[in-house]
Amino acid sequence: MKRIIKYVIVVLVIFSAVFTASLMGCGSNGCAYSCGIVLNWQTETFTSTSAVTKIDLDTVAGEFEMEFYEGEHITIEYPTADRFKYFVKETNGTVVMDVEKDPVVAINWSNCPITIIKIPQNLALDIKIETDAGKIIFASGNYGKIEVDLDAGKATFGEITCSDFNANVNAGKVYAQSVTCNNAYLDADAGSIEVKKMDSVNLTAQVDMGEIEICMAGAKTEYTIFASVSLGDCNVANQSGNTQKKINLEVDLGEINVSFTD
Repeated sequence: MKRIIKYVIVVLVIFSAVFTASLMGCGSNGCAYSCGIVLNWQTETFTSTSAVTKIDLDTVAGEFEMEFYEGEHITIEYPTADRFKYFVKETNGTVVMDVEKDPVVAINWSNCPITIIKIPQNLALDIKIETDAGKIIFASGNYGKIEVDLDAGKATFGEITCSDFNANVNAGKVYAQSVTCNNAYLDADAGSIEVKKMDSVNLTAQVDMGEIEICMAGAKTEYTIFASVSLGDCNVANQSGNTQKKINLEVDLGEINVSFTD
């Protein structure tokens, strides 16, 4: 019974995420209730004034790009309009970016400027992101702890090194070219996560009705694997490895595919 309730909740979350995304796209399609609203976007710039260790980003939609540069401060170039405003503030070493949007307005995002987040090359920041239907692009480089929570959005990573890598997707998509970290946690409700190369001492991956595909660095014999499968599919089984590396997998109705570089 609990499993059935869980699946119902997942389906409702997917419907909510897709419905939210459709509302955001309806402005460009001229839906009657959106009035085809095209906002007059302006670009503002935030520059940090003290030592920063974390960026906390809460988005609705739009496109965000992170890049490293040779400067000394974190800068964020972001769009704002009369009926949609981002608020950026700096508190106790954390840059927080939040949004205030007219709840009855479906926005046409076609002419919305990209938000550019510039990070000094010598900083390995913690990054926490929550987005409904946005697109996040992470540049290759070094980070602290990464936490990404997507409803119907998409996050793309280059070749990154971080302390911890946490990705949770409802109906969204995460793609990473390469991730090197101590600990990784991947959770796909009905979305998908693909990591072309994962080098992690401890990996935990869970799917409800989603899909996860990972290529782990090294040989399969290096990993102790724990795999629990209900009604889904998983291409690896329980085994003992010859190193301290561990993989924990849990599959309900979805699918996990794990491969190895060696």
